Amino acid sequence: MNSSSLRSSIGTAPDINEIRRSANYHPSVWGDTFVVSTLDRMAPNLDIEACIRLLKSKVEMELRNASNQPTEEMILIDALQRLGVAYHFKDMIEDRLHIIFSMTQVNFDIEDADNHDGLYIVALYFRLLRQQGYCLSSDVFRKFRDENGEFKAELGRDARSLLCLYEASHLRVQGEEILEEALIFSRKNLEAMLPHLSTPLAEQVKHSLEVPLHKGMPRLEARHYISVYETDVARNDTLLELAMLDFNRLQTLHQRELHDISRWWKDIDFASKLPFARDRLVECYFWILGVNFEPKYSFGRNFMTKIIALASVIDDIYDVYGSLEELKLFTEAVERWEVAAVGNLPKYMQVCYLALLDVVKEMENKLTDEGRSYRVHYAKEAMKALVRAYFAEANWFNKKYMPTFEEYLGVSVMSSGYPMLAVQSLVGMEEIATKQAFDWVISVPKIVKSCALIARLVDDLKTHKVEQERGDAPSGVECYMSEYGVSEEEAYEKIRGMVEVAWQDINEECQKPESLPLPLLLPALNLALGMEEIATKQAFDWVISVPKIVKSCALIARLVDDLKTHKVEQERGDAPSGVECYMWEYGVSEEEACEKIRGMVEVAWQDINEECQKPESLPLPLLLPALNLARLQYKTYNPLLICILCICTMNSSSLRSSIGTAPDSNEIRRSANYHPSVWGDTFMASTLGRMAPNLELDARIRLLKSKVEMELRNASNQPKEEMILIDALQRLGVGYHFEDMIEDRLHNTSSLTQVNFDIEDGDNHDGLYIVALYFRLLRQQGYCLSSDVFRKFRDENGEFKAELGRDARSLLCLYEASHLRVQGEEILEEALIFSRKNLEAMLPHLSTPLAEQVKHSLEVPLHKGMPRLEARHYISVYETGVARNNTLLELAMLDFNRLQTLHQRELKDISRWWKDIDFASKLPFARDRLVECYFWILGVNFEPKYSFGRNFMTKIIALASVIDDIYDVYGSLEELKLFTEAVERWEVAAVGNLPKYMQVCYLALLDVVKEMENKLTDEGRSYRVHYAKEAMKALVRAYFTEANWFNKKYMPTFEEYLGVSVMSSGYPMLAVQSLVGMEEIASKQAFDWALSVPKIVKSCALIARLVDDLKTHKVEQERGDAPSGVECYMWEYGVSEEEACEKIRGMVEVAWQDINEECQKPESLPLPLLLPALNLGRMMEVIYQQGDGYSNSTGRTKDIIKLLLVHPLPISTSANKDI
Repeated sequence: MNSSSLRSSIGTAPDINEIRRSANYHPSVWGDTFVVSTLDRMAPNLDIEACIRLLKSKVEMELRNASNQPTEEMILIDALQRLGVAYHFKDMIEDRLHIIFSMTQVNFDIEDADNHDGLYIVALYFRLLRQQGYCLSSDVFRKFRDENGEFKAELGRDARSLLCLYEASHLRVQGEEILEEALIFSRKNLEAMLPHLSTPLAEQVKHSLEVPLHKGMPRLEARHYISVYETDVARNDTLLELAMLDFNRLQTLHQRELHDISRWWKDIDFASKLPFARDRLVECYFWILGVNFEPKYSFGRNFMTKIIALASVIDDIYDVYGSLEELKLFTEAVERWEVAAVGNLPKYMQVCYLALLDVVKEMENKLTDEGRSYRVHYAKEAMKALVRAYFAEANWFNKKYMPTFEEYLGVSVMSSGYPMLAVQSLVGMEEIATKQAFDWVISVPKIVKSCALIARLVDDLKTHKVEQERGDAPSGVECYMSEYGVSEEEAYEKIRGMVEVAWQDINEECQKPESLPLPLLLPALNLALGMEEIATKQAFDWVISVPKIVKSCALIARLVDDLKTHKVEQERGDAPSGVECYMWEYGVSEEEACEKIRGMVEVAWQDINEECQKPESLPLPLLLPALNLARLQYKTYNPLLICILCICTMNSSSLRSSIGTAPDSNEIRRSANYHPSVWGDTFMASTLGRMAPNLELDARIRLLKSKVEMELRNASNQPKEEMILIDALQRLGVGYHFEDMIEDRLHNTSSLTQVNFDIEDGDNHDGLYIVALYFRLLRQQGYCLSSDVFRKFRDENGEFKAELGRDARSLLCLYEASHLRVQGEEILEEALIFSRKNLEAMLPHLSTPLAEQVKHSLEVPLHKGMPRLEARHYISVYETGVARNNTLLELAMLDFNRLQTLHQRELKDISRWWKDIDFASKLPFARDRLVECYFWILGVNFEPKYSFGRNFMTKIIALASVIDDIYDVYGSLEELKLFTEAVERWEVAAVGNLPKYMQVCYLALLDVVKEMENKLTDEGRSYRVHYAKEAMKALVRAYFTEANWFNKKYMPTFEEYLGVSVMSSGYPMLAVQSLVGMEEIASKQAFDWALSVPKIVKSCALIARLVDDLKTHKVEQERGDAPSGVECYMWEYGVSEEEACEKIRGMVEVAWQDINEECQKPESLPLPLLLPALNLGRMMEVIYQQGDGYSNSTGRTKDIIKLLLVHPLPISTSANKDI
């Protein structure tokens, strides 16, 4: 059992019996749709990936070939963008549009306005350039006017050109009268001719009149356009197939993401704990999907969905359920932003508050690993600003205060949530977002304000009647009617105008603004918190300032909401919306207020457009989130359910896999008869790997850590107690929390001229124990303390004193220390023999817990054990010791369970990937050992910061295991030659040369490395990919050499065998891969070093190969495998099997001593780069202790894996004493 969760008693009942308001929201319409596994294929379809890559290369060629035909090129670019695949060709498209815009005069390939395609081409160029942020003048349309200044009548008969003009007109900014006229002219004529048009043009016109392209959700627009484009006789089939396959691939990714987020939501159980709130997680994900759909923004979608879902719940607490006093407490708690504040809140609020802190903490952990933790401050401040706005509105409602329309907008722009989301959107962006960018966005700039206005006013227009019916606070419609004394219709008209102006402001902001480069305007629209590294501290200062583009976005959010919801809100008694405020302040009708607000929304759109015109100071990716937020507000009030179904569940034509379904020939193949996986779906079960950290557990661990830190400081003047404390921390598996403190203390100890062991001579009662403990701790840390410190424990004959053989505790410490010896240290060889002999003799007479320690150490010396498994064992032993430190014990137990949950979660994700590729059925001859592979890699690094590395290395070692079985057991020599050549080429095209069963593994290998490459490219460390590939190529070359020997029945010399088998052990490859997921400490120099197979890596590989040979050579010979090292040594030197095995055991021991020597504070490389090799050596000893525990994992291997990955530690009551 893990420690009890704080959430377990939270939110089960309201704190008071008073009658609460309710908005009577319907429950989620989705149920467990996105939780079930049938919807979320957990890994890419490899043959689709290969097909997409091929199609992309063809499209790239088409783009290059069209560069001398501008009109054809623009049509091609337009199709790519509308089909939703332009993100694959961003750089090429940007280069071409930049060249076109940079011309002195844009050449539209027309002589005059009478050209048949003139209007179509001009409007297309205009829209594509403005969409890209280039501020092309609207004067290009003047040639299409007649002598009266009106658009020529004959243009009204060309539906294709009119549609293009209509779409272009939506990118206007304020003051562009010709585009206002173009909008009216095109819309009027399109509406008139719509009944007479034929498909597919009729469908395009109908859809565009409902949802203009510029205001549509990009993913939904792509889904619609694919269906239309498919029926077009002039379609490009290459583009169409690419769009369909890519849509399905992305849909699978989005389903997978939604699956994971749904698990988180369901685990917290908002639906039952806060039944008054809207259960709209899927809708929130859909909202964020509209901001950025590309794969690289996956982390951002996860974080932003959780944030917006929590904001929605908090909004309902403030709008509907909470009393003013409770809301004040919640506002104060958010301002404090600490777990301790939860105690002041009613239980139902605690659920949401802890979830909020937890989500931001999860984000903070990731940013800390990436060196960008400063951004967390901005994320918190933005959320605080949102909650303050919520409270201001709740205060108005409770005091029945009717704000002026200006007051209403001032608060509701913030309460729309869009300024908060605009700030969050920068958190994961690139360094291009400077401090200036953050100063800009935090000021609520024009584009953000316009987006927020659209959000608020559209909401008001659509909901104010319902809100008023239920008694909500007044919306913008009510405010406008009250203030200006106008009718509801007049208020509507005003608000619609404001929405339109907001759109124009957005357009203006996106037209090459001078203050910031365009990529920094896009986050106000894209809200991609998981973007690359474009966002710096300056970007956060900009976005949290609520700059123009963010303000416009927020205006749209608020005003659109007001327009749509103010009636409903007033019906339920909510606070006044913008509609009510405008009506009250200006004394106008509801319709007049709404009209005003619509106008403001339109202006906000124009402001956003203006902001997006290729700013010089902010790059475009930082502006797009605001634009897409505004689009989502527009789209949300269209049929949302249908939209989500289109994006998240309905595939277009799907390509089916034909890979790996059958062997290529009927020839008889060898088989090793490996047993199937012993784990089944154990690690895919939802009961393992809870999807979110336990906040109370984290808080408890932080408290315990602070106490341990204090104990370490207090022990600094008591060296013996300090060393005993450090030893306990390391053996209990929590030393990683105190790495710097431990390193500082051990460094100070090693730096003394003579280490003071606080003993006069060897007769001191604790003398041997303390010396051996100091020696082991310093050598473990890489300090080369001389073994001469043990000479004082010898007698006059040079042997260890006999009386020392009666002290089991000291002997055990000496025994453990002796395993850190290097070659030539005879005194440690003697210490090993002396201590082992005496410990074995006294073991039957020892009592627990010392007896258990001695027994375990004689089986697995600490230095050769798997750190995590050793910690699990030592916790159980330490718990029974009367001299235990209960603070350390509780910390170790809680931390073990917390890490186990993380490791289960990782293994669950990797298991989904493995099952989706379906190796078990496609390659049944190979070992299905994914869990064992994860366990192996867990022995290399278990800390949370190496999560990505574990994911990558587990997939690599699992694939290497399958490839090993292909070379060892199943493949013919000709097939193996083809596979070796394919790996050397490392390209998708090589898959065509391979038999089908090999294609499965080959494409999976390329895919895993590509996934890693994408992440490293985002982090600026793509150079590592070369080393990862080269290490894998070297492994496969070694596999092929061994297969060649086997097929030719060649018996290599022992030296030849070692030269190849060191590489085929896989350890040199894993040593390189282990650096891939490390921080900056793994420099290019480190990769050059690792790839050269240095002494420590070679020693580690020797242990791997020779231990394997000792344990498996008999079984392998029985099934006719290639000769092992035992056979090669026997054959070359004419010795018996026993003599060969004895020789090889000696070589393994020497290899261990060489590893120890390499780890003694090397000058060339820091110790953390050496530890993976050491840990790989340890894992070989652990897994092969009683035979081949990898191939045959049904016994001991299964048991020890369960200890680490299935069974949590029961939390002892003794661990809580005195805490």
